[in-house]
Amino acid sequence: MEQSVFPSQQTPESFNRFAIPVRWGIIWGILSCIITTVQHMFFMDPYALYLGIYGLVFVLALAMYCVAGIQQRKAMGGYIDFKSAFQAIFVVIIISSLISTVYTFIYFKWIDADALNRLQEQTLNSMEKWGAPEASIEDAAAEFEKSKDGQGVGDYILNFAKGLIFSSILGFICAAIVKKKKPEFGV
Repeated sequence: MEQSVFPSQQTPESFNRFAIPVRWGIIWGILSCIITTVQHMFFMDPYALYLGIYGLVFVLALAMYCVAGIQQRKAMGGYIDFKSAFQAIFVVIIISSLISTVYTFIYFKWIDADALNRLQEQTLNSMEKWGAPEASIEDAAAEFEKSKDGQGVGDYILNFAKGLIFSSILGFICAAIVKKKKPEFGV
């Protein structure tokens, strides 16, 4: 019997394929709630939001998804195919998105019901300061009013679905990064 130069790496029998993704989903979900709170308490300037906070969230999401995928790969014996990597990352995405969406609904409904008004005021002031046409300012004001009236559960479900789609694209990228194929040896 010939022994391989590389030891055979098997997925351990006690491996639970949901343990790592669930843990990272909860961590990322809680971190998203903290970011949402800090963002709406201290960073209401719309341009700071788009350039700073959302950029930070994007980078952190990529990092969290990759870390979860890498830990899953290690737990599976050092190898993971694309499908298994994406499945683990997708569990992280679903759990963190659900936590974040529910928290955002609660935040705007009961914790800081005035946050949307402050954001509207800040946005319109910034538009005036930078010389936006009056028609654009009025359109933005009308959109804010419409969104304030229509912030029901259905809107949050729609935003949840849109977030899943966007996050899944990031998840595909991370799964492609963390996948590692078992080497095949001919006999």
